[in-house]
Order: sequence, then structure tokens, then C-alpha cells
Amino acid sequence: MEELDDLQPAPIKKRTINRAKVDDSLLLDDKKGLRKLYETLQTFKPSEDEVDDLRRLLQVYSEWHFCLAPHFSFDYVLQKLQKLGPKPPLRSFMSRLRNVHTGKLTWEEIQQRDEVMGVEEEQFVQLKRRAEEEERGSEKRVRLEDEGNSEM
Repeated sequence: MEELDDLQPAPIKKRTINRAKVDDSLLLDDKKGLRKLYETLQTFKPSEDEVDDLRRLLQVYSEWHFCLAPHFSFDYVLQKLQKLGPKPPLRSFMSRLRNVHTGKLTWEEIQQRDEVMGVEEEQFVQLKRRAEEEERGSEKRVRLEDEGNSEM
């Protein structure tokens, strides 16, 4: 009987669930994001009937939404777009998109710039990490010196 009391039930492991998110990385995705919407809208031709144009335009947005995030409602995706729109990554993308639209840049030039900026950013992050590590190391040395002086 005591043996049964000593046995503990096995802890229940919590499963992590990877949920889809509507965030800036999804919106910046070349295959599903805002670039896809832009390219789809390039084929949109308005007609004389404004009501029909609006209906077709909403249909294009709805289809893009379904490709982008089928698990979420259209209203939710619109709310997220409004919330994420003012953030720097999307503002930067929209600026580049306008440059493509006006013919100042091509998508290939933007990708080349992003690759160069990515390398520069990666180097910057590495330098920043080194500086933080050195700073933490110097703080530890100062603390150890202070502790050594206080013991005397």
C-alpha cells in the first residue's frame, strides 16, 4: 500500500501549438504578401460601372486575404493591416513599392539592396553583441574588484 502512495503521476507535458499570425513578416512575404496584392492589382482594369468595379476590387482583396491568412476573418486581417501599416518595416516596403510603381526601381534592385542591407545589418548586430558582451564583462570585473576590496 505504501508503494502506491510513493508513486507520483507522470507530469502532463504541455503541447505547444504553432498558430498562424498576421504580422509584418507575413505581409512582406513575396509570394503571399503585399507584393502579391500589388501584382494582382496590376491586372485590374476599371470599367464604366463603378459599383461593379468596387465589387470586383473587394473580391480581389478577399481572394488575397484568403491566400494570405485563410484561418482569419477578412475583418480581422483588415484590422491588423491598419495596426501594422504605420510600423517601420511596412512603411519602408510601401516606399519601395511606390518606387517600383513609378519606375524608379525594379524588384530585382530592391532585392539586391535588401541583401546588401541584410549583410550590413548582420554585421552591425554582431558588433553590437560584442560590445554588449564586453560591457557585461567589464561590469563583472568591476564587481569582482569591488567585492575583493570590501573583503579586505
